Amino acid sequence: MTGGALLRGVVRAHRWRVALAAALLGSHQGFEALVPVVVGAAIDDAVAPGDGGALLLWVGLLAGLFVLLSTAYREGARAEERARETAAHGLRMRVLRRVVDPRGGGEAGLMPGQLLSVTTADVDASAGVIAGIGYGAGVVVALVAGTVVLLVTSVTLGLTVLVGLPVIVWAGGRLGALLSRRAAGQQAEAADASGVAADLVTGLRVLQGIGAAETAAERYRAASRSSLRATLAAARAEIALGAVAVLVGGLAVAGVAFVGGRLALDGELSLGELIAAAGVTQFLVGPLSRLAWVGGLLARARASSARLAEVLSAPPAVPAPAEPVALRCSAAPTVAIGGAQTPWEPGARDPGRAEPASPQEGDVPRGPGSRAPGRGATPDADDAAPRVHVPAGSLFGVVADDPAPLLAALAREGQDLAVFVDGVALAALDPAAARATVVVAPHEATLLSGTVRDNVPGGADTALAAAAATDVIAALPDGLDTELTDAGSSLSGGQRQRIALARALATDAPVLVLHDPTTALDAATEARVAAALRDARRGATTILVTTSPLLLAACDQVAHITGGTVTTASHAALLEDEAYREAVA
Repeated sequence: MTGGALLRGVVRAHRWRVALAAALLGSHQGFEALVPVVVGAAIDDAVAPGDGGALLLWVGLLAGLFVLLSTAYREGARAEERARETAAHGLRMRVLRRVVDPRGGGEAGLMPGQLLSVTTADVDASAGVIAGIGYGAGVVVALVAGTVVLLVTSVTLGLTVLVGLPVIVWAGGRLGALLSRRAAGQQAEAADASGVAADLVTGLRVLQGIGAAETAAERYRAASRSSLRATLAAARAEIALGAVAVLVGGLAVAGVAFVGGRLALDGELSLGELIAAAGVTQFLVGPLSRLAWVGGLLARARASSARLAEVLSAPPAVPAPAEPVALRCSAAPTVAIGGAQTPWEPGARDPGRAEPASPQEGDVPRGPGSRAPGRGATPDADDAAPRVHVPAGSLFGVVADDPAPLLAALAREGQDLAVFVDGVALAALDPAAARATVVVAPHEATLLSGTVRDNVPGGADTALAAAAATDVIAALPDGLDTELTDAGSSLSGGQRQRIALARALATDAPVLVLHDPTTALDAATEARVAAALRDARRGATTILVTTSPLLLAACDQVAHITGGTVTTASHAALLEDEAYREAVA
C-alpha cells in the first residue's frame, strides 16, 4: 500500500459527503463571485438613474444572494467536517487494529511515542485531504467564476486574468512540492522526538538509578532540536507559499484596476461594470490566498499518508498458516515445548480433535512422516533439542538460563521452538486462536488507561484476591473505579505488578504463562500470591517462568533448562543440584 492509494481509499469511502461538501463550498464561492456583479448592475440600473423601485429590487436580490452563499458555506463546512472527522476516526481504528493484530508486526519498528504520533498527527493530516478537496473545489469555482465574469464584462480584463492564472498555479505547484517534502521531514522528526520522550519517561526511574538521566535528557534535547529545525523549515515553506499567493493576488488586483480604469476612461466600461470588475478582482485575492492553504493541506496529507501506509502494510511478525487447525482443547491442556517447527499438514480426520499426545520427560519430536493424524505438526525424532512436558492442569515452573526463546515461542512471536497444546502445534492455529489459548503475561506489563475495573475484567474479585491486590484496591480513593493515569505511574511498582497479575489471572485462559510476576513484591506478599495461585488456576494449566523460590516451591514440578539439557523434578528435589541452587538463589 502506498500513501496515494491510502488517500484515494479515504476519498472513495466518503465520496458522497466529499462530493456534497465540494458542491456546497463551490456554490458558496460562485454566489460570492456574483455579489460585485449584482452591486455593479444596481449602480447602473438603479443608482445612476435614481430609480428607487429598481434599487429595492436589487437590494432584495443581493439579500437573497447572501442567504444562499451563507447557507451553502455553513452546510458545506458541516459536510466537510463530518467527512473529515469520520475519516480520521476510521483511519485511527485501522491503525489500532493493525497494531493489536494477533499476528503482530504492526509497530513497524517504531517506538511507542512514534506510533502515537502516527496515530494522532499523521491520521489527522491524512484525513485533511478531504478538507483540501472540499475547499479546493471552492477555490477552483471562484477562479473560474471570476474569470468568466471578467470576460463577460470585458474581454481585455478577462484575458488579463487568464494570462496570470497559469503562472500562479505553476508557482503554487512548485512551492507545494517543496512543502510536501519538508512536511514529510517534519512529521518524521516530530515522531522521533515523541518516541524518544516516551522512551525516556517510561524508563526514567531506571535511568536515574544507573545515573544515565542526563545522557538520556541530552538525547531528547538533540531529537527535539532536530524536530524544531524540521518544523521551522516546513513553516518557512508554507509562509513562502502564502506570501507568493498574496503578492500575486495583489498584483492581479492592481493590474485589473489599471486596465479597467483605462477602459472606463475610454468609454468602453460603465461605472457599474468598472465597480463589478474591481470587486471581482478583489474577491479573487481570497481564493488565491486559500490556494496556498489548500496546497499545504494536501502536502501534509501526502507526507503523513506515506507514514500511515508503512504501518498498515507492515508484514505480520507471525504469519498465519494457510489451513489453520480449529483447536478444541480441554480446559486444562497439556503443553509440550521444544524441537524445531515443522510444516503443518492437514490430516484426513477431524483437524480439531484427537486423543491428546502423552509425551514423557526427555521425549523429542517425531518426524513429519509419523505425525498424529489431524493434529498438526508433530515433533521431529531427529531433532535433538530438549523438550519440556507440562502436565494437564498443573502449576509448572520453569527456570532457564535464557527464558526469552521459550517465552517468544509460547507467545507465538518466535519460530525457533515448537509448542504443542494437547498435541496440536501452536503454529498450526490461527494467531488469534493461539493467543486466546495460550496467554503470556510479560514481566514488564503495562496498565491501560481507564479504571482498575477496566484493567481487570471478568472475575475481578477472585483475580485480585489471588494477586494479593485487595489491599491495593482498598487504599485507592475510588476502589475498583479509580482512574489509572499514565499507565498506572501513580502506583508503586508492587501495586502495578499485582494489578497486572490480577489482569492475567482474570483471562481464565486454558494455558497461562507468567514471567516473573512477583519481582516487585516483598517476601510476605509473594508468599500469599504463591499460596493463592493454585486455587486461582485450578482446572487450568499454568506455567511460571521465574527464579523465585517461593513461587517454585508452590509448583507441582519444575523444569530446569541449562546448557541444552532439561531436568524436571520437584523444587525440593532440584535443590540438590548446585547449578539449580545458584539459579534460584
